[in-house]
Amino acid sequence: MPVLKDFRKTIELTLPITKGKIWIYDCMLAMDSLDIDKIYVSDTEIPVEKGGARKISLRVIKYYEALDATIKAMVVKWDFTDKDGKSTEPTVENVKKLPQKDFDYLSAEIDKRLSKQTLTATQKKN
Repeated sequence: MPVLKDFRKTIELTLPITKGKIWIYDCMLAMDSLDIDKIYVSDTEIPVEKGGARKISLRVIKYYEALDATIKAMVVKWDFTDKDGKSTEPTVENVKKLPQKDFDYLSAEIDKRLSKQTLTATQKKN
C-alpha cells in the first residue's frame, strides 16, 4: 500500500538583487490550492441601477490575502535576517520589503511551478 505523505520537493533559489537564498516547494497541496481559489473566486454583487434593482456580479481578487496564502503554501524558508542578525520569516510583510526585481523573480518561479500542476480547461475535459 502506498504511504500518504507530503510528496513535495524543495527547490533552492537565489534572488537576483539581494542574493538571498529562498527555498520553495515544487508544487502546492490540494487544500492549499482550494483555499487560494476561494480567495480569487469570491463573487461580489454591485448594484448598477438606483435602488439596486439590477446587479452585476464581479470577481474580486483580494491580492494580499492571495499573496499571503501563496507564500504560506509555497515558501519553505529563506536566509534573510533582521538588523540584529535574527532570522526572519517569509511573511507578506517581509516579502513586500524585497526589491521589485527579487519579488518578480520569486513570483515567476512560483508561477512556473504552479502552472505545471494546473490543468487547462481542455485537459480537464479530456
